[in-house]
This record gives sequence, structure tokens and C-alpha cells, in this order.
Amino acid sequence: MPHQALLAAILDSATDYAIITTDLDGRLTSWNAGAQTLFGWSEAEAVGKTVEFLLNAEDLIGPILHQERQTARAKGHVNSQRWYVRRDGTQFWGSARTVPLMKDDLHLGFLLTLRDRTQSLHTERDRDHLTDTLSRRVTQLKALAEATRAITSAPDMKTTVDAITEQARLIVGAHQSVVSMTQGEDWSQSITSVSLSEKYAKWRHLDALPSGGGIYAMVCETNQPVRMTQAELEAHTRWKNFGTYVNEHPPMRGWLAVPLISHQGTNLGLIQLSDKFTGEFDEADEAIVVQLAQFASVAIEKARAQDRLHQSQARLQLESGLLTSVLEQAPLGISISEAGTGRSLMLNKQIQNQLGITPGGESLHRYKHLGAVHSDGRPYAIEDYPTVRALSSGNPIPPEPMIYRRADGTVRTFEVSSAPVRNSEGEVIASVTVSIDIEDRLQAEATLQDRTNRLSTLINQAAVGICQTDLNGTIVLVNARYCEILGRSEEELIGSNVDALTHPSDRQTSKVLTQQMFKTGESYLVDKRYMRPDGSHVWTSLHVSLAHDAEGMPQYVSAVVVDITQRKQAEASLHLSNQRFRAAVDAVQGVLWTNNAKGRMIGEQPAWSALTGQTYEEYQGTGWTRALHPEDAPRSLKRWRAALRGRKTFHDEQRVRCQNGKWRIFSVRAIPVIEEGVIVEWVGVHTDITEIRQVEQRLRQLNETLEQRVAERTAERDRTWALSDDLLGVFARERWQSLNPAWTRQLGWSQSELLAFEPSRLEYPDDPSPTQHFRQLPIGETINGLRSRYRARSGEWHWIDWKATADKDGQVYVFARDVTAEVEAAVMLKQTEEALRQSQKMEAVGQLTGGIAHDFNNLLTGIIGSLEIMKRRIGSQQLQGLERYMEAASVSAHRAATLTQRLLAFARRQTLDPQPIDLNALVTSLEDLVRRTLGEHIEIITQLHPHLWHALSDTNQLENALLNLVINARDAMPDGGTLVLKTGHFFNEATHPLEDLNPGHYVTLTVRDSGTGMSPEVVAKAFDPFFTTKPIGQGTGLGLSMIYGFVKQSGGHVTLQSEVGQGTTITLYFPRALQAESLDQEEVEAVVAPGNGESILVVGDDSAVRLLVVEVLNELGYAAQDTHHAHEALAILESDAPVDLLITDVGLPGMSGTQLAERARASRPTLKILFMTGYAGEAVQPKGSLTEGTDIIGKPFLIDELANRVRHMLVDEPQS
Repeated sequence: MPHQALLAAILDSATDYAIITTDLDGRLTSWNAGAQTLFGWSEAEAVGKTVEFLLNAEDLIGPILHQERQTARAKGHVNSQRWYVRRDGTQFWGSARTVPLMKDDLHLGFLLTLRDRTQSLHTERDRDHLTDTLSRRVTQLKALAEATRAITSAPDMKTTVDAITEQARLIVGAHQSVVSMTQGEDWSQSITSVSLSEKYAKWRHLDALPSGGGIYAMVCETNQPVRMTQAELEAHTRWKNFGTYVNEHPPMRGWLAVPLISHQGTNLGLIQLSDKFTGEFDEADEAIVVQLAQFASVAIEKARAQDRLHQSQARLQLESGLLTSVLEQAPLGISISEAGTGRSLMLNKQIQNQLGITPGGESLHRYKHLGAVHSDGRPYAIEDYPTVRALSSGNPIPPEPMIYRRADGTVRTFEVSSAPVRNSEGEVIASVTVSIDIEDRLQAEATLQDRTNRLSTLINQAAVGICQTDLNGTIVLVNARYCEILGRSEEELIGSNVDALTHPSDRQTSKVLTQQMFKTGESYLVDKRYMRPDGSHVWTSLHVSLAHDAEGMPQYVSAVVVDITQRKQAEASLHLSNQRFRAAVDAVQGVLWTNNAKGRMIGEQPAWSALTGQTYEEYQGTGWTRALHPEDAPRSLKRWRAALRGRKTFHDEQRVRCQNGKWRIFSVRAIPVIEEGVIVEWVGVHTDITEIRQVEQRLRQLNETLEQRVAERTAERDRTWALSDDLLGVFARERWQSLNPAWTRQLGWSQSELLAFEPSRLEYPDDPSPTQHFRQLPIGETINGLRSRYRARSGEWHWIDWKATADKDGQVYVFARDVTAEVEAAVMLKQTEEALRQSQKMEAVGQLTGGIAHDFNNLLTGIIGSLEIMKRRIGSQQLQGLERYMEAASVSAHRAATLTQRLLAFARRQTLDPQPIDLNALVTSLEDLVRRTLGEHIEIITQLHPHLWHALSDTNQLENALLNLVINARDAMPDGGTLVLKTGHFFNEATHPLEDLNPGHYVTLTVRDSGTGMSPEVVAKAFDPFFTTKPIGQGTGLGLSMIYGFVKQSGGHVTLQSEVGQGTTITLYFPRALQAESLDQEEVEAVVAPGNGESILVVGDDSAVRLLVVEVLNELGYAAQDTHHAHEALAILESDAPVDLLITDVGLPGMSGTQLAERARASRPTLKILFMTGYAGEAVQPKGSLTEGTDIIGKPFLIDELANRVRHMLVDEPQS
């Protein structure tokens, strides 16, 4: 066989080895069958590729293969082990040897011999793991033995737990170890000991206690060990995380918790380990910690028992020592005497000091020498002593004072008590007698009483009021002056609250100042008023401070009260005087000025400068005279100097050149201001009398023709009096004195009758009385705007507008006008406007009729068709699929009900009822109706704010306004176009406010069309009532004016922007609703609560509705009966038949549902009433105004809705 063939045969037969050759660059040149078996690529596929395609991604980092080839060339071979990749993507661990291929010292390439060593790798790793496990187990067992010695040697509970914690961490090799003891029934933990490695050094200060609901409690509940990875721990439902430290706490890398269990099987606590040094916690870790926990539980119970024993022994020693120490060191005299023998068992030092002797004797006869005497001087007999009485009677002797004459001659008073001591059989075996030296206390009390009496006398003689209250304002101490100031006795004041005595207007100020004093401790001064019993008030000045107890805590509030009523009255008088002076100055139509004592004008004189135009420099000194007329100045200056010399009032009349250059005549008056006999300044006033002088001149000219003019004026007045249609009269001395003929013409009464009548006889009793106003009218005052009714001779009531004025003689001149026609016209106008508004609504309804009729026909088709199919199928017993037709009929019926409610709400009359409204929901709910109204030739675009505030408005009026705007937009786009409905927010700033809109937050609704638009002239009149651009008969002109009025009444605003050919934009602004903004009705409860046999009476004129309601109620467990007539229902309600709930239609023949309810409540005041209504007009109040125990449900209604409403009413639950 040739050499090459032999070599090929050898290579192909070595199927356990992959034998590969490469060129110098590592490109494959041959590939044996073993290589194809091992890698999965054929030789044709492999040859030509570089050897790198056999390696995984990790071994491709860096020039590893190049370095191996260099080493093989240098040393003759190189061995390597790594992971290789097969064709199918799997990997195997391969051992390779690389040698260079040489021929005649020429390096041709490399030979790689490679073998799969994956199984060997796994075997070696398993052996190493087993060796490590056994080694770790031996190490842990040794550590457990060491831990046992450490725990056993711990002297007390604390060190025992610390040893358990530390040893648990060391045994397993973890960064964290915690031992927590169970406390409470909820398995809450008390972290007793913590052991942390240096990795957690900054966490050693934490002492937060785990709650009872977390994962720690779960281990205690089950008493089973738990081992989790970090991911399992964080995913567990009872893991509470690290709270505020969650972002700072390093990863725990697993958690191991082992319960500590007592010998009785109860949980003592648990050992917790986390963050193992290497890897996760395994079964070996859990097993060794369980063994440690078993030993630790025994050690803990033992430590606890030892602690309890030590505590009991220490407590017994302490109690014994304390008893001895207390008896010896007590400030009381204590003696114990034995029953029967009377022998003294114990006498402390204090009783020996009290008596001045050491009582001797082993019997009760020792009491003969103790020296106790009665208050009358008689010595105590042996049987009188409390000790003897307690031993003989077996009853305790309460404290009683005893006087002792001691051996040194002093006399002391003691308070002595004695009580028998009984054994377990109830026999008296001894007595304990206690004596307290009260001599010093009695003397201190006497001294204190003497001081108190003197202090009370001093306080009551004080010229100021003194009051002391507790911290709640209750009076505990007052003196006589305080009682005098308030006009009340001490008995009335003690125990009353000072706030109730304070004038209501001053209470808040006193409260604020007192609270501030409590905070700062600083006293305060305040002027305030107290109320006296007669209703008057007294002004006082208070100095209020805190009184503290021995520990410095506030105990009382003390107030020193001074009556300042006279001062306040003087201040009020001064204030009134100042006000009068200011009023007088303001009332004087003149220019005020001042001069100094020497008559020179100094300082600022703004009034004089404004009058004359003189500057500050020009009028100083006597410069003011340069503003006088040259003919008047010398005379005025001479008179002024004479007044200065004589210290008399200065009078003059002079012409002054005013700022406008004109001369005017002024009357001048100046008076000196004198203090303590010295003139300090002059105060003067220039009064303009130019017109007066001119009038005087004219009067002089008119005097000659006065009589003629008076006669003419009198004749003119008489003609006016006789011919005037106004009612003129003179009222004085409680009667009409004279009346003009218009009274007879207007009211039909003769003048003699009117003058004879008592004036108020003809007045309408419920109107303001003009007669009463005339009687009370002050001189110089007038009556305007008084309107009342006056009875005519025909019996009709005429509306009269009254005006009157009173002169100094007490006569009232009356000017009245009959405005009956105007009032009736105004009423008629209001009714006409209301009719026009309703007509406008009806016009809008008419415009909507076509679309609504189309919708109703569709809905009725769905209802009737579904019911007809159901009827046929039931008749032929084909019951499958009926639910589909039932659902179709129900959906159509509900849609029809919604359309009905919309139409009724749009058409009805009502006053505004502002409520929070979701404009987005409103626009969405009306969108179908709007599309039907506009038609297919107009595109509707809605732009709704995603987080819209609620608006405050009337829902029905807002719907009406929106539909009116939509109809106007439709009429403006006869050839089609686009309508945009947009909602948004608007803030009206105070600095740049929108006209006629208060600053604040608003919600906007914008309607924009692309129609014909308006000219500026039309825009200016768009909101005017009755203004319309539509042909006659197609519009009332009230649409926009009604919208404008409604929005303004809602506290909002309307803006209109339009240009011819550019469309129109109208924006409505509504105030933002600040209260709760959720108005959506909650869905009817899915589960209907059954009845409990309650009796329900159903009244209605529709038999189908009655049948449905009664059937539903009976099925739910109620006892329901029905009647179609209100009178039949009333007979049942007025009988003794039980009725828990009345369900009635609002509209009934004869007697309405509301009338029936009123009659029923007369005999059954607590009867619950539920009204049913489709549209009740004004028969039932709005739901917000219904009386207690009354509710209303609108038809049509869901059966479940009715059932839940009935249940809520019967059990008195609030309807959500």
C-alpha cells in the first residue's frame, strides 16, 4: 500500500479522534472521519475555513490560536483544552494537541489531534463538588461543636442570643445573621441580636422591628425552615422589602430562616441568614442551621429560666431590703404589736424620735407612760390608744389627732391610725400603728390661714379688679372690685367661664392673645368689654399673666382689671369731636389756612396754593397779601394786624385773584388757638361768596316786581295742583291736610272722604305702609322708590309710586303717581318674554323632530320586531337564542328612554340649578343628537381636553345652549362645512382680565363653524333680544340673548368672533367647580338583596307597570299589593293594615301622587315613600329637596334599580 493511502486509512480509522491539518494561517487542509463525527461537518464543508469557526465566542477574544501555533513551532507541540462548537450549535469540552508539520526542514502547517473529554470533565467536577461538600460538612460540624461550647458558656440570655447569632453566621459563611424573638399573638418580632460582616458595617445602627404580617411571621406560623433565592424572596407575597432603604441595601443573594422551637412545640423566634459569602444557600446549610436551632432553642429556654430565677431572687432580696429600709427610714412613726401578749415586735427610729423616749415593756401597760392626753387635758387610758382598740376590736382605726406631752416638757400633736393584721385563718395576730407628726403642719396651716385672711382682705380692698381662672377659663378667684366692675356677686362669678362674660365682639381677640400667651409664656395687655347683667357693657384694661406651680408648669391665669369706661367715653367724645371738626371743615365751602402766632403764613398751605396758584416761596410770611385785590389789600392787612394785637377774631371780605386769573369775592374769618393763655397759631378760612353777592344784587333788582311775580307763581302753582295727573298732597298731624283733584280722578274717592279717612285705611296690608313712612320721615329727608297698593272706590287695587319730603314745620309734601298700567304692562312683558323663550325652545325642538323621529322609528322597529320574533318562537317552543332578541329589545328601549329624557330636559322650564358638570361627558352624550340634527353634509370634529376640570352650571340650560349654537351653526352652513366642538381651561388674570369676568379659573366650551360668518354690524347686535338675521317666522331673535343671559347668570362670560366668509367662533366660559367633581351615577348593584316580608303598597294608573312592579317585589320576598286609584290606597293607609313602603305614580287621576303622600304622612308620619315618574313637571321637588324618607325613581327604570332602591329605603341605607 502506498504511503499516502496508508496514511489516509489510518486517519479514517481513528474515529474517536478528530485529526485535522491546517496551513500556516490556520486554514483547514484535511478533515478525517473522526472530525466529521465529532463536529458534524463533512470534509468538503470544513476544508478551506479557518479553525476559528470551531470555537465559541469567548475563545475568539484575543489571538489565542495564533499564540498556540507559535508555541507549537517553538517547542514542537502544545496542549490545550477548551469548549468547541458542533454544527448543531451544541458544545463539547475538547482536549487537543497541536504539532507542526515539517518536510525537509520546511514548515508546511500544523496537525491537530482532538478528543471529546466532556464526560471526563463532568466526572472530575462531580468528584471535586463531593469533596468540597464533605469538606464543608466537616468544617460546619466542627463549627457547630465550637458554637455549642460558645452558647453553653454564655452566662445570661443576652450573651446566649448573641452567641447563637454570631455562630450561625460563621458556620454557614454569610454576611448577615439575625436572631429575632417572637412577641405578641401576631408573630411580630423583636430583633434581639444582629451579626453583620464588614460589608454591612453601616447597617449596624438599624433597630427597626419587623411587622407581624411579613415573611418572618410566616416562618413562625409554620415552624418550618425556609430557604429562598433573592428572586424568590422578592417575588413572595409576604415580603415587605427594605422600606426607605430599598435603594441603598446591597443584594442579599438568598435568605435562610430556621425557627426556634420550644420543647412544647411553640415558636420562640427564628434565625435568619442572608447574603452568603459564595453562591446560594443549599440543603447542607439548611441542615446545619436546623441542628444549631435545635440546640439554641434548648439554650434559650434554659437562659430564660435562669434569668427568671435570678430576677425572682433579686426581687425577693430587694423587697426584703426595701421593706426594712422603708420602715426604718420612713418619715412616719411605725410600730408593730403582737396580739394577745401586746409585745412590741418593731419600733422604728421615727416613733422613738416623736415620743422622745424608747417605749419599754413587753405588754400593753407600757402605754401608761407615753403621755397622751385628750384635748381637755385628761390622760389617755390604755384602752383609748388606737393600737389597743385595733387589737381588741379587730377593726382598723382611722387616723385621729393625739396630743403628747413629752418628757422634755414639749407638746406635739400626732395623727395616729392602727390596723389589725390577720393570718390565713382570719385571726388577728398583730397590729400596725402609724403616727405622723402634724404639729408643724397645723402651725403652718394656721399661719397660712392667717396669711390667706390677710391676703383676702388686701385683695378685696384693692382699687383694681383681680380675677384668677384655670387654664380653661373657669373663674376660681375674684375680689370685691372685680365683682363691682362686672355688677355681679362672687357666687355668680365663681365657676362661670370668663369667655361668657366677655363682649361677643372681643372674644376672638382675647382667645388669640391667650393662646399666644400659652405658647410663649409672656403676659399681655388688652382693652376689652365685659357684659353686665342689665345688658350694658363696661370697658376694662386687663393685664393677663400665667401663674405656675412648683414644677414651673402653668396652673392658673391671673388678670388685673381696671375700669376704663370713663376713659373710653372721653376718647369717644374726643373722636366724635375730631370727626365733627373734620365734618365741619369739609362742610365749609372754603379754603383752610394757618398762620403762626405772629400772623405770618409759614409751612405748607396746599389749599391756599391751589386757590391762588402762589408757590411755597410766594405766600410765605405776608406774601399771601399779593394775591389780594390792590384796592382791598391795605384795608385787609390793617384789620389783620389789629386782630393780632387785640387777640380777637379776624373778619373781612376781600377780592382774591384765583389761579385762573379771575377775581372772586371771599369772606374771611380767622380765630386764634390759645393754650394756657398763649396764642400758638391762627386758623382761618376763605369762603367764596361771589355767587351770594351776585344773587343779592339780583334780588335787589327783583324786589320791585316781587308781588307781581308771586301772584303769577301762585296762579301757576294752583293750575298745576288742579290739572296735574300726579297725586299731590300735604300730610301732617297724622292726617291728610290737603289733596289735589287727581286723587278723585284716579281713585274715585271724593276729597272730603279721603280727608276724613284714617290714612292707612286704603293701604294694602302686605305692602309697605306709606303712612308709616310719612310719620317717621325726619325733617329735610326724602322718600324715593316706595311702591305700594292703594284701594280705589271700585275695590280695585292701584299700584302707587310715592315720593315725599318733610319741612321744618312737620308737614310732609307728597308726590305720588299711579303706575298700575306700567306694572301690569311689565308683568305682561315678562309673561310674553317667557312665552317667547319657551317658543324658541319649542322651535329648536321642532328643528330636531325629524332626526328624533327617525331615531325613534329605528328603536321601535328593534323593540317591536324583537318581541314579535320572541312571541313566534315561544309559540313554536323554539326557546334557543331568545336572549339575543331580549337584549336587542332592551338596548333599543334604553336608547329610547335616553332620547326622551334629553328632549324633556331640553323643553322644560326651570330656574338655574348649578351643579358640577363634566363638559366632555356632556358633549359626548349629545354627539349622536347633534350629528342627526346637522345632517351628513356637515362634518363634526370634537377636541376634548384630556384632563378637563368640572364646570359649575345648570345641566339642562347648558344642553339647551349647546343645541341652539349647533342649530345656528347648521343654518350658517347651508352647503355643508365643518363644526368643531372644543373644551378647555382658562385662567383670567387680575392684571390682564377678560372684560366682565372675575379673575379665577374657568372651563370653556367652544363652538366653531366654517359658515358664512357675520359682519361687524351684526356681531355688535348679535346678543340683543329679538335681533335676528333670519327671515320672518324662522327665528325669534332670542337664542343668543338667552344664552348670554344664562351664562352671565352662571357667573361666566360669552365671547363671539366672526368675519364674513370666515365662519363664527362662540366660546362659553363657566366657573370651575371646586367641590367634589364626580357626578356620574354609579351602576346598579349586580346583586339584589332579598326582602324580609315587608309590606309594600303600589299605586299607579298603568296596569302593566303595576303588574311588573308587584311581580318583581313578590319574587324578591316582599308582601306587595296594588291599586289603581289614590282614594282606594288612602283607605288602606288610614286603616290598621301594615304598610312599610308606599310606591306611587306622581300623576294619578283625581288625587296626585304628592297629594296622596301628604295625606298618608298625616296618619303615618314615618312612612317611607318612593315616587315613580316619567315627567312630573313641578309636581315633585328636585331630588336634592325631597323630605326625609322620600325618594324618586324615573321611568323607565331597570328592575334591579327598583329592587335596590326599595332595599336601601327599607333598611335606611344611603343611596350611593
